[in-house]
Amino acid sequence: MERNSFYGDSIAALLHNDDLVASTSCHTRLHANVCRWMLAMMQGAIVPMTFIIPVLAGRMKDQRIIGIGIGVCFLLANIGLYTGVLIPVWVILMGIACGSGFGLSMMLFALRTSTSIGASKLSGMAQAFGYLLAAFGPMVFGVTYDFSGSWQAPLLILATLSIFIVFVSLRAGKGQINN
Repeated sequence: MERNSFYGDSIAALLHNDDLVASTSCHTRLHANVCRWMLAMMQGAIVPMTFIIPVLAGRMKDQRIIGIGIGVCFLLANIGLYTGVLIPVWVILMGIACGSGFGLSMMLFALRTSTSIGASKLSGMAQAFGYLLAAFGPMVFGVTYDFSGSWQAPLLILATLSIFIVFVSLRAGKGQINN
């Protein structure tokens, strides 16, 4: 279950932060071109991490430290975006966290099973749960934004999700193989 939660939280954070970065940047009275550059910087930070983190995770017996680092990066980026200061720094950190979370969650499917059939079963279950969880995010964040009138409340929800990722990482990253 914790692997499902880690994958679900990582996917939710990736999908929601992608949209939220553009929305919060534009709502902080930044020019539309600046908002586009912010989104491009985030995407640029995501791509290399999806390749780097699985290689690092594969060389380690225990991936908890990577998972905790991802959760902390998400938390710091959300707090930074909440403050509205140094937005490019927080956007890049968010991209690093998103790419790392996705890369680690994909690698955990192979690392936590002993057969390809086990990996495909775990992957299917976790992805179904993850995308189901992620599907409700836009509605929840939209309703939260409508009621609060700002992006601070959705950012606080994501900060809470970041803390949850840290705790889930303690179990999901533990170096044990399930059959």
